[in-house]
Amino acid sequence: MTMGFQFKLFLFFCLSSQSLAFSFGRDSREKKREYTESLRTFLVTIDRSLSEAQTQKVSPATVTKLSKLYQELSAKVSPQRKADLESALVQLANVGSVQDGDRQIRRLRSLVIEAFRVVTVPSQTPNYQDGEGLYKEYCEACHGGGGVGDGKLTQNKRFPMVPAPTNVAMLAESGTRTVFGIYNLLLVGIEGSMEPYDVLLKDEERWDLAFYLMAQPFSKKWGPVMDPRKLVASLSGSEQELLANVGGTLDKIANMTDIEILAQIKLKRPQIEKKDLERLIVSLRRGKSFLADTPRS
Repeated sequence: MTMGFQFKLFLFFCLSSQSLAFSFGRDSREKKREYTESLRTFLVTIDRSLSEAQTQKVSPATVTKLSKLYQELSAKVSPQRKADLESALVQLANVGSVQDGDRQIRRLRSLVIEAFRVVTVPSQTPNYQDGEGLYKEYCEACHGGGGVGDGKLTQNKRFPMVPAPTNVAMLAESGTRTVFGIYNLLLVGIEGSMEPYDVLLKDEERWDLAFYLMAQPFSKKWGPVMDPRKLVASLSGSEQELLANVGGTLDKIANMTDIEILAQIKLKRPQIEKKDLERLIVSLRRGKSFLADTPRS
């Protein structure tokens, strides 16, 4: 065997090894991407189910979809977590009332977040103005200035958009969605309607946009928002007491629905006027809140 042939053989094995390593790396990245997409879709489906559970029992079709998504992810879960999740899905399938369905969906959501160690909060305080700019750049053409789905691209009668853009204003106004839920929706998109923004937008931009969208139901109605510290003081006379119930941290603001926030405030102030409740929520969603623990970099 000549030296030249040995060298060529050595070079062949080196290149083959590199090619194989690259292939394995690509497969690993693809599997990770698929896993992340399945997890986010699971969370989005839970979020939609929570909205459904406000007015009716969770449908068998929804339970079947949740169970299927869970099966795609179950290999990554510890035996104890797996038992808890499977028990929650069984109980959800056998709920006897709307109230039970709502409670079981919330329990399932908490278990999923714990089991898969999902990060449910932005790494820095969201910027409302940046979110507004992102909406105008990426969303307004379809969803319209008011978010009702009447953007410029929907006006062409010869080539109508099918399906029509989601009414994001109504989605936010339902009071059953969280900022974290909207963030997940931006990550996975809506099949046949909205492309995912998992690559186009940076992580902090998705959070900026999600917080902006969730502030919209009352923003235009009430205009400029009072500083929340002044508003809390004027509502309760005890800022710290109300803060303890509302949340006041970025984590809770991102993960509580408007209905949950309203309920927490009303526990302390049953006679509070609706306009003050709405204005407080907008202040929280706009990020003008008690978020000193996570400053914007």
